[in-house]
Amino acid sequence: MWSDWFKLVNGFVLCGISGIMPCCYDQRDPMHFRLANNLAAKVKVKPEPCLPLADDPLIDFSSNLFRFDRSQYILVSHTTTLFSAIIPARGLTSGHVLAISSLTAISEVLEHVGLLELYQSKLSPGSRVVRFGKALNRSVTGSMNELIVRATHKMSPETPLFEVGIFINKLLLSMLKNDDGRQYGRPTEAMRRLLQA
Repeated sequence: MWSDWFKLVNGFVLCGISGIMPCCYDQRDPMHFRLANNLAAKVKVKPEPCLPLADDPLIDFSSNLFRFDRSQYILVSHTTTLFSAIIPARGLTSGHVLAISSLTAISEVLEHVGLLELYQSKLSPGSRVVRFGKALNRSVTGSMNELIVRATHKMSPETPLFEVGIFINKLLLSMLKNDDGRQYGRPTEAMRRLLQA
């Protein structure tokens, strides 16, 4: 279903961890993947302390670890639009596995809101280096914490995680702007504007 997408994520070369995947890659546009401290410790990655926003804003993601009903989960958010997905943290013991699982979950939510094909069309072909870093700023961290709180109100054993992702991407967030450029926007709308720019 996402064959082109999987070719892309499986071509990533992960930097800053042991076991770098050997392949040819283009270093001009590395993907930035930001980790909360507790998540960095879980996947044994040492993030760069001052990683700027990626040159291509489409390939900058942030993540945070949280607990719900005695299990750990990870919120993965596109850094500038806060378009998000949630994945189980169980079994994610490396940066490589985390990156692929996170991007697969993001792709699933993008597909369900009708944006996956447009997102893929905006990405240049080929594999990329993935650089791990710390959170971009407090605004992103605070908004992600808000999404986590709202997500836990929606989560249940009967609710698929992609449905929780669709739900939180409809929430109004003060960090985002709406279609009129005013404060308070929704992640899905912000992602759509970025893709259509």
